[in-house]
Amino acid sequence: MLEGVAPEQIAPRYDPRMRTHWSRVAVVLGCGLTVLAGCGGSSTGSGSPTTASAPPAAPGSAQRLSELVLQPTDFPTGLPVGWTGTPYKANPSGTATETAMLQCLAAPSAADAKVAEGHSQEFSLGDAVISSQATSYRSQSAPDADLALLRDPKAAACFEQTTRKQLAATMPAGATIGSGPMTFTMGSSGGPDNVVATGKGTVPITLAGKQFVLYRDVAFVTGPKIEGEIVFTDFGSAVPDGTQKALIASFAGRVAKG
Repeated sequence: MLEGVAPEQIAPRYDPRMRTHWSRVAVVLGCGLTVLAGCGGSSTGSGSPTTASAPPAAPGSAQRLSELVLQPTDFPTGLPVGWTGTPYKANPSGTATETAMLQCLAAPSAADAKVAEGHSQEFSLGDAVISSQATSYRSQSAPDADLALLRDPKAAACFEQTTRKQLAATMPAGATIGSGPMTFTMGSSGGPDNVVATGKGTVPITLAGKQFVLYRDVAFVTGPKIEGEIVFTDFGSAVPDGTQKALIASFAGRVAKG
């Protein structure tokens, strides 16, 4: 743990507005693809499973999206001992982050095409944080356009630049944010077919004379008129690969069905 620093100060949630249009390049790191779509407004709270007596949610509705995002039951053995789930809270700097990403990519906003969005709880253990988001649109063209942004040669650099600025705004005074590479890989990377891209990166941080490395991993998924992302952040090392694969598979499987 980083003494005297709350986890949310260092690894802000995968804020939908940071995603690359897509949820808009997601995390502080929070936003991934939907970042370009515009986060905020019609969104749900933390995801929670439906009950047997509840009527089925309409496809693309906020209620349905809250059922698609990461759930405690998605962890291989249920939410492990020590992990806690915190209800989603909108990032106050989300709009500024979204604007910065769009300007960097010279891309238009897809906010007008958005129907609703849903966010999972933010699951944390120590400095590790895992969260997800799903956004629905009026047509398939919006998520397709967001996906194209991930192929933009500037995407990785824009994400790194925006991440550094957001971290600098949330870290304690005196912290130094270094330059860390961010790499996007198109395709499923061995996961479900509707995982359309993955991203990996690190950010070096100096705080109180000590050096730390923030690891961030993100997977972008698509469904019928839906895009989503799941983000993993931790200090010192990445969230274990096995945990990432299991959670991505559960999340992507639900999003694929819409």
